[in-house]
Amino acid sequence: MITETVLPTETTVSLSPSGGSANAYTLPWQVGYAPMIKLGPKHPIFVTPNLNGCAIFVGGDAASPSVIHANCQPDIADQGVPTYSSGDDPIVFGARVNEFYQKWKLPIWSDVYVALASKLLAGSRITDTNFTMLLPRDYLAGGASYASVFGSRASGSWRLFVNVQGKTRQFWPA
Repeated sequence: MITETVLPTETTVSLSPSGGSANAYTLPWQVGYAPMIKLGPKHPIFVTPNLNGCAIFVGGDAASPSVIHANCQPDIADQGVPTYSSGDDPIVFGARVNEFYQKWKLPIWSDVYVALASKLLAGSRITDTNFTMLLPRDYLAGGASYASVFGSRASGSWRLFVNVQGKTRQFWPA
């Protein structure tokens, strides 16, 4: 079940500790929750922790989109996950885990997140204007183990990006 929670939504982003005031929006995750933030003109940067099974939903106008960082673990998602034993070859084990994710976990997550998105849209928690989903299948395919999501605001408009294995692409607005 996904429920709402209040988590910190601002932080200081810098190359060295500055002790200054917050200068970025953040959207953390929490198991079983779907925190949301509305981006605006207060800060020019947006970041999330790395994703390794979460979904990001974005909707709204480019000046003030709403972003949801959903994390769910369906009960059936971990059934059949390969277990590592001391005699296993790490490369072979990694391939087995990747095969499991591709065959079972990514489709399960996708179904759950698509259903959640439908409920959020129907309940007006997020607008369908420029609505985009970033699902685990979008960034974990091909053996990646995580993705980074960040955004920047220039000339009053937000753009969101995803970085997977060193390759960055804009995913919102689509």
